[in-house]
Amino acid sequence: MTKIYLVRHAEALGNVREFFQGRTDCEVSERGEKQLECLAEHFKNIPIEAIYSSPLKRTLLTAAAVNKYHNLPIQKDEGLIEINGGVWEGKPWADLPKLYPVEYGLWKNRMEDFYIEDGEKMTEVFDRMKSAMDRIAAENEGKTIAVVSHGCALRNFLCYAMGKPISALKDVGWSDNTAVSLVEYESGVPKIIFKNNNEHLPDELSTLSRSRWSEPDDVLYGEFGKITVRNLRSSDPEYFAREEIKQGWPDASPEKLETRLRDNTAGKAVSIAADYEGEPAGYVSVYPYCMWGALGGNGYPEIVDFNVLEKFRNKGVGTKLMDIAEQIAAEYSDTVYLGVGLHSGYGAAQRLYVKRGYVPDGSGVWYGGKVCPQYAECLNDDDLNLYLYKKLK
Repeated sequence: MTKIYLVRHAEALGNVREFFQGRTDCEVSERGEKQLECLAEHFKNIPIEAIYSSPLKRTLLTAAAVNKYHNLPIQKDEGLIEINGGVWEGKPWADLPKLYPVEYGLWKNRMEDFYIEDGEKMTEVFDRMKSAMDRIAAENEGKTIAVVSHGCALRNFLCYAMGKPISALKDVGWSDNTAVSLVEYESGVPKIIFKNNNEHLPDELSTLSRSRWSEPDDVLYGEFGKITVRNLRSSDPEYFAREEIKQGWPDASPEKLETRLRDNTAGKAVSIAADYEGEPAGYVSVYPYCMWGALGGNGYPEIVDFNVLEKFRNKGVGTKLMDIAEQIAAEYSDTVYLGVGLHSGYGAAQRLYVKRGYVPDGSGVWYGGKVCPQYAECLNDDDLNLYLYKKLK
């Protein structure tokens, strides 16, 4: 087995000034330098045996940060370079819809068909990254290595590693600058262990959360009479926090759902909401490659933050949200898991999960993200959980 840590480069001037940088050889920004400090500490105790990088400045500086505590030769690989943006290179993102409406429409809605004058076809990027990564994995059989590349290039490879065709590229999501993914190659076949993890960065160093171009496109998952299931929107966190306070949850805040939105944009989560007669009624997120909880790190999806506002309960909203969440999870694995609180406030959720066929995973009670030792005392609050799982196929 070969383990490959995939790293997107640190924030560069193109990310700050929001122009298409592609193969334009931009310098790392001031925030990018701080991101690199965090990245170096993140990799300090990870046993890296080889490092590969795209030959551009921003990737080589990022590779050097990964290498800070390892002192390995950094191997430049042209196969890892970013998409050639042709006539888009150096042009502001804000101008592209006006200057190139057809091509910009492809970029936003049918990425697999994207091509720009003097540039590289998206299909060529997909094939190039697949070939380069398959070759690098074969050359490093049995090792743990790091590969530093770019947003679009890595998005193409992660689509391939998910076992999906290039037509699914739009669903993969963008990674934050210096975000890390882990892929394992077994018998020449890649498997994603986790994807686009930026937890080494404090919130103020995230690039993706500041980008004006990271708002998720509207996605409709289904209409069921009075209920509509769609993607989580930027307006939802404030709305749900306000409504949760009204129903007696004094500690409710938009922060939780804002995190889900960022993870959704980064491709780490699929976050959905339900409207009842046009009014937001509930929400849930699916983390396809979750690292938390009893089954974390095994390639299983986790369903998190499932909630329906009290005034919309017993109207079928929760059932439809869970139906769609399980359909999303089934695209990645035949098993899905979730954690549920043990106090009476979670009673309705507990009953729903049992009716849907979830069973305890056998790891016992968890508290604060860790298994609660036998006979230990603990507080029956929201951090006390039991993990359940369900076979989907």
